[in-house]
Amino acid sequence: MPNAELRQLTRRKSLKRARLLQEGAGGLGIECLIVDINSKGARLRFSTPVSTGPEIQLLFIPEHVCASGWVAWQNSCEIGVEFKRPLPWLRKLDVSNPGSERIR
Repeated sequence: MPNAELRQLTRRKSLKRARLLQEGAGGLGIECLIVDINSKGARLRFSTPVSTGPEIQLLFIPEHVCASGWVAWQNSCEIGVEFKRPLPWLRKLDVSNPGSERIR
């Protein structure tokens, strides 16, 4: 199945704001919108195309909580992020995805 859903948990729709922190920029970053999210990852949308390295730091606004992760996929204005550790404060959003295929 080439278009099968690969994530294990369904993501919930979100309109939360965040900032993709740039390494060595003293906390400066690129504002983005979290389109959907669960404790293990998120889809970020930017107003313009962005380029980033394989690892990211994401600052959740207004919670002022930072999370580290990897870029799972990227297109011009969106990035899929897998968090390095599940975020405990988002576990209530987690719902198993029955159609998922295990990646690892």
